[in-house]
Amino acid sequence: MRVELLDQDEIIRIMSTDEKIVWPTKLQRMTRFVLAWPNLIDLAAILPSYVAWALNRGELPDCNVDISSKDSSAVILKLIRLMRVVRAFRLGRRFEAVIIISLSMRKSVRALWVLLLNICMGVLIFGSLMYFMEHGTYDPNHQAYHRFAWYTLDPQSNRWIEMSERSPFESIPHSFWWALVTATTVGYGDDSPTTFAGHLTAGVALIWSLCVLALPVGVIGNKFEEVWKNYDQEKQMEKSMRRSAEKLVRKTLGLIDPLSFSRTLHIEVWHDSFFIGTYNNVFLGEAEITLELPAYTTDPVHKQVKAPLIENRSKSNRKVSGYVFVDYHWIPNYPNVPGSVLDGVLHLTLVSAEDLASIDWKPSNLPDAFVIVKVYPKSPNDDGDIVSHNEKSSTVINISDPAWKNVADPIPLAPRTCRSKT
Repeated sequence: MRVELLDQDEIIRIMSTDEKIVWPTKLQRMTRFVLAWPNLIDLAAILPSYVAWALNRGELPDCNVDISSKDSSAVILKLIRLMRVVRAFRLGRRFEAVIIISLSMRKSVRALWVLLLNICMGVLIFGSLMYFMEHGTYDPNHQAYHRFAWYTLDPQSNRWIEMSERSPFESIPHSFWWALVTATTVGYGDDSPTTFAGHLTAGVALIWSLCVLALPVGVIGNKFEEVWKNYDQEKQMEKSMRRSAEKLVRKTLGLIDPLSFSRTLHIEVWHDSFFIGTYNNVFLGEAEITLELPAYTTDPVHKQVKAPLIENRSKSNRKVSGYVFVDYHWIPNYPNVPGSVLDGVLHLTLVSAEDLASIDWKPSNLPDAFVIVKVYPKSPNDDGDIVSHNEKSSTVINISDPAWKNVADPIPLAPRTCRSKT
């Protein structure tokens, strides 16, 4: 119920103001929570059921019976129940499409006002003209306006006679409906002119509406494209800033505690294209494993790790799947080199992988997988940089679950001495 924590502007104002901060009481928080518009919508959605129950003197209403016949207030309750539909708008902030559309509408307010003004003027002008062109003559017997509808043949006189019908353009406000559906190019066809003057007025209205709609719609479309582009750029910038922050945190942590790099094992799985160079190789996923390498101890460590592969859109814009299995054996040296924290030999065995992503352009869809292993076996340099060591495994052809330990040419990862000086 600390609603002030959900309002970013309020948090910034509290942090930057010179005024004394007065936190709301529990009652004030409760009141704000109850009066928040999402909660009021939820209340309006469930309240009619309890009100109907109270109006029926404690008897639960039957869902299959129209209670409006019992009480006129049930109509109001049914209208309140329509507030449940408004709850769908609460999900708008979670969907990118709704966010982009709302931003586009905000930036296109001027164009929307111009469009609305032109439509209103057209509805007023052409609705009035159509009334005077098509309202017909007044019939006092039927107390309504009648107009020409069609010709029919009289069998007695063998002559064509005019047939009339009640005019849909009974008044200028009635004509506004025809003008509105014509100006918006909807054209339901329920109301249409029958005279030459009416056809001429409708033709001018159609051409006018096309010209009026074309100009603001183009502006709104450009704003939509601009917002979409800016939104994608912001998302990419956020991802880039997140990756930069992660790298900065890792580098800072490495400078403070170099053992964090010594305990890091980075694995990348690739599809071998067998072309010259590495540009055509396909990225199949990566994994980062934190090795258990205790310092100041002579106890060896033997672990088998199953690490899930994760995607990296900066290396390949595709989904990844599968796992990689690694076996490592840490043998610390005893006695340690004077001044060192971590000293020993790491035997790393790349065992296998499973459920790797398929390659669409290959007939078999099976990857030709190889692995690049990155470790940090040395202490930081004098300038603080930590140099990595990379090893590449052999390639296993046309297998989705490759096993490198069964291949004649195993991974050439020699034991490395890890020394991290204090």
